[in-house]
Amino acid sequence: MSGSNKARMQVLLTSMLSHLKATEGQVKFSDVSAKLNTDILSSADFIKLWKDCAKICYDEKAETMWYKHDFAIRSKTELLDLLKANVQVGGLDVKAVKAGYSGVIDAIKELEAEGQILVLRTKDGTPKTVYFNSLQDAVPRKYPSSTEFKAYWDKVTVPNDDEVSRVLAQAGLSVTEMASGKPTATKTKTKGKSRGRKAKITNTHLEGVDLSLTFK
Repeated sequence: MSGSNKARMQVLLTSMLSHLKATEGQVKFSDVSAKLNTDILSSADFIKLWKDCAKICYDEKAETMWYKHDFAIRSKTELLDLLKANVQVGGLDVKAVKAGYSGVIDAIKELEAEGQILVLRTKDGTPKTVYFNSLQDAVPRKYPSSTEFKAYWDKVTVPNDDEVSRVLAQAGLSVTEMASGKPTATKTKTKGKSRGRKAKITNTHLEGVDLSLTFK
């Protein structure tokens, strides 16, 4: 196989991966060929190339192929099962799940409303990470609350960032001042080592005296 032909097949493979990644579900071989304007089954070398690709799954009998996403889910139930299976590992990144399942946001909303999952969001409210709510049954049983308290709790609203900034400004504070809880380091002036004078000590009163002792 010549270098130019090999380079051309690499370009075709890249285009194939892009098309499959952007398409949800399985795609017919014929549809991929039409998209690439090249018969993907016409070259044995190219067939081997895309079959050896770890990100491409295929069904020769059905003549379909699809992109291998990190998470292969297609429904709310499959999302919940995936979260349950990974409960000890931690949460799942919504972006990674969404890459293979475009309906994940609606599924998250439904599961959260049902109390099945916990959702960590970005500042604008977009779901970032989701977790299986393994305490949904244990919490009401271990920590029961009165109906009156629940009704009161549901009415409590969290102020938005602009409102918090306005109240802080009225109090003469800023968000930065409130957020920074680090104590200010006090600079201490260290004294340098005093350089002592060199002194020569001379026992002038012992000059000429024999200091050796003789023991008998």
